[in-house]
Amino acid sequence: MTELRASVRQVVEFSLHERDLSPAAFAAKRMREGAAAHKARQSAGAREETAYQAEKSLSADYAAREITLRVTGRADGLLLAADGARIVEEIKLGTAENPLVPAHRAQAAMYGHMLCQKEGLTGVRLRILYVDENGAPVRLYEEEADSARLKGEFEALCAAYCAWAERLLARRRARDASLFGLAFPYGAYRAGQRTFAANVYVAIRERKRLFAQAPTGIGKTMAALYPAALALGEGKCARVLMLTARTTGRKSAMDALAILRAHGARLLAVEIAAKDKVCPMEKRDCRPEVCPYAKGFYDRLPDALAEALTGGDWGRGQLDALAQKHTLCPFELALSLAQEADVVVCDVPCSGLGIIRKKPDIRYKDMASLASLPAIQSAILDNASRYVRRGGTLVYSTCTVLPEENERVTDAFLRAHPDFTYDTFALPGPIGTVEGHITLWPQRHGTDGFYICRMTRKE
Repeated sequence: MTELRASVRQVVEFSLHERDLSPAAFAAKRMREGAAAHKARQSAGAREETAYQAEKSLSADYAAREITLRVTGRADGLLLAADGARIVEEIKLGTAENPLVPAHRAQAAMYGHMLCQKEGLTGVRLRILYVDENGAPVRLYEEEADSARLKGEFEALCAAYCAWAERLLARRRARDASLFGLAFPYGAYRAGQRTFAANVYVAIRERKRLFAQAPTGIGKTMAALYPAALALGEGKCARVLMLTARTTGRKSAMDALAILRAHGARLLAVEIAAKDKVCPMEKRDCRPEVCPYAKGFYDRLPDALAEALTGGDWGRGQLDALAQKHTLCPFELALSLAQEADVVVCDVPCSGLGIIRKKPDIRYKDMASLASLPAIQSAILDNASRYVRRGGTLVYSTCTVLPEENERVTDAFLRAHPDFTYDTFALPGPIGTVEGHITLWPQRHGTDGFYICRMTRKE
C-alpha cells in the first residue's frame, strides 16, 4: 500500500470545487481579508465561547485499493454549546445573504468525523459561520450530524480523491520504470559535460545546492536534465523545475526533453509562459463575467487534465490547443498540469542585464520595453505563492541587477502576503550566509549578475 497525505481542503475541493476562476489579485486580496477575519473571530471566540479551541489539528485515515490516505487539517474552531453539544465551527468570509456553500459544509463535516473518531463521540453540531472583514458574524448555519453520517461523507469524499490519486500513481510507476537504467542519449559526453551532470545528480541526492558556471557549448541543458530525470525515477526528488529567461533557453529545455522521451523516458513535461503571452483574449481581463476561459474553468478542467496525463511534452503550442479544445485559460491550465508534471519549464522574463558580458546584444534592447517586466514578475510570483504549502519555501531569482526587478518585487510581495517572510540561506564560498535575499555582482562576487531570494510560508 502506498501512503499519501492530503489536507481536508484538498480532498473536499477535488469534488466540490468552485466553478469560475478568480483574478489572481482579487483572490490574493480575498485570502488576506479571510485570514484577518479568521483571526478576529477566533480571538472573539476565545473570549466569549466556552472551551473554545482555535486551529485544532485533526486527522483521519482512509484505505483505498492501493492507497492509504492520511487526511489532516486544522479546524477553525471547536467549542462547547450551552446544551453540552460539541460544536465544529468553520469560519468563512461572507455576507448576510451568503448561501450555504456545499464545500464549506463538507469541510466542517470532515472535521466533525475526525473529532468523533478521536474522542469517541456519537455526533457533533456543525456550524458554518460567515463573518465580515472584522470577524463579526453575519450569517450562521447549524445542523446536528451523527457520527455514522459524518463517516459516510468522509469516506465518499476520500474515495473520489483516491480514485484520481491511484490513476496518478499508476502513471508515476510507469514513468519510474522507464527511467530505470536510462542511458545518456548521446554516444559520448562532451568535455566537462559528465562532470557537470555528476554534480547535478549528487546535489539532488544529497539535497544540496549546486551553484555552477560553465562555458557555452558543453551541453548544460542535457547535463542538468538527464541526471535530474534519473534522480526523479529513483524517488530522490518529486519534480524537476527549469527556469529560463530567454526563448532560446526554453526551446533548449523542451528539445532536450523530447530527446529523452525519444530514448524511452516517459516524462510528462509542461511549459509555463507569462500570462500576457498566452492569453487568447484581445485584451486580458480575467473576470469570469468577461472571460469565457475563466467562466466555468473548474468544471471543464478535469477532462483536460485527464487528456494531458496520457503523457508527452506540453509545450506552449500543445497547451494552447488543449486549452482551446476545452475552453480553458491556457496559463491556469499550465499551472494546474504542473502539479502533476515531472518537468516544469518556466519562461520567466527579466531584463537579463546581469549576463550582459556574455550576451552583449542585451545592451541594444529598448529599455522602455522593460518597464512592464516588474508587473509580470510580480504576477508570476503571486501565482506561484498559491501552490506553496504552510512551512514551504518559495525561491525567486533573476539574472538582472535592477532593484525594480528584484528586491522591490519581493518587498512588495511580502507586504501583500504577510503569511510569507524572508528566510536565511547559504551560498558557497566566501558569500556564506544570506539574510533572505542578495544581489550578486561580477566585480564583487566573481559571478554573473544575479538576484536570489528565499521566502518561507509561515506554519
